[in-house]
Amino acid sequence: SARAVAEIELAADLRRVTLLFNFCYFGGRFFKYTRGFPTGIASGRELAELYLHVVERQTLAAHAHELAYCRRYVDDLGAVINTDTAEVRN
Repeated sequence: SARAVAEIELAADLRRVTLLFNFCYFGGRFFKYTRGFPTGIASGRELAELYLHVVERQTLAAHAHELAYCRRYVDDLGAVINTDTAEVRN
């Protein structure tokens, strides 16, 4: 659908800006990384939350009826499920 395409394009644009235009200020100087992904950047939390939302979205939606509690803070997911052991193994 057009909405799905628009969401993919927006996600790609956000990744591009986040990954290519980040600078770090340390010791009175500005630094820009040239390889990899720097930790501790100003948008690190937002990027982690966006990434994990995409990774977790389908799994959490598929098991929404079993979740008694589910919260995430940055890269930590706390969840309590209400199901039996046989279902968890599958």
